[in-house]
Amino acid sequence: MSKFKIVNRIIDGKNVEVEIGNNTLQYVLTNRLTGMRFFGTKKHKLKIKNSIRRANIKNLKHKGFSDEEIEKFLDEIVIYKWRIFTESNFNRYLKVIKRFCKYLKEKFQTSHLTMFEAEKYIQEYIDVREARGLSADTLSTDLSALCKVFGRRTIEFRHPPRHGAHLKNDPTKYNTETGETTRDVGLTTGLRRRELGHLKVDDIKFIDFETVHIFSVGKGGKHNRTVLKGIVAVEKLKEYISRAEKMNNDFLLTKAEAHVPDGLHYCRAMCA
Repeated sequence: MSKFKIVNRIIDGKNVEVEIGNNTLQYVLTNRLTGMRFFGTKKHKLKIKNSIRRANIKNLKHKGFSDEEIEKFLDEIVIYKWRIFTESNFNRYLKVIKRFCKYLKEKFQTSHLTMFEAEKYIQEYIDVREARGLSADTLSTDLSALCKVFGRRTIEFRHPPRHGAHLKNDPTKYNTETGETTRDVGLTTGLRRRELGHLKVDDIKFIDFETVHIFSVGKGGKHNRTVLKGIVAVEKLKEYISRAEKMNNDFLLTKAEAHVPDGLHYCRAMCA
């Protein structure tokens, strides 16, 4: 006996068959998302394991496997892709799921849609949210959460590019005069926008003439230590610290510099 049943619903003036399950959609998706929690684990360790497995699989070509088969194997071994490493991300995704389920409940007059049925309306949901004027960053978060829980990839769906995505074609598009210092610090340190804005002079520790340690609170509240090597990086940071001290500023950047619209993610990528 099937655990699903088919019911008819009038949607946009049309009679549509809908697959209904016993449990509510929100219950199913929440349980699935909860199973992806991986708090307290370093993603870096999983990436190392993943790199080793990828290297081993690439050697299969010498054993007669085709390029298509090898690519399929490589896609299947991303062991950190379906994990959620921070509680903040989990809570953010949980809110997205609740909004998505509410949208489908109003559309189909039921809370008991199956995952198979709900998956058909991911693109429609993103389009509706975009029509309401929501930002590209918000839509990207919505899509990331839904793709995570449904096991899909964001490139399979149409959505507006995020602010920094334009920089792949034009890295100078968002450069401003005020942001010149911010971009330079970003290129030197590789810190995220929020980390740059909260970076204090006391968070920068010089070890020797070519080594500096930067202590920051990163994504998900993690306490990070960034190690920079090179005489150029050390001298630049000393100059910016001297500038901040002359302005009696505890932070390396001014408030105006910390809130520039420049493509700082591009600077982070270039540093990496």
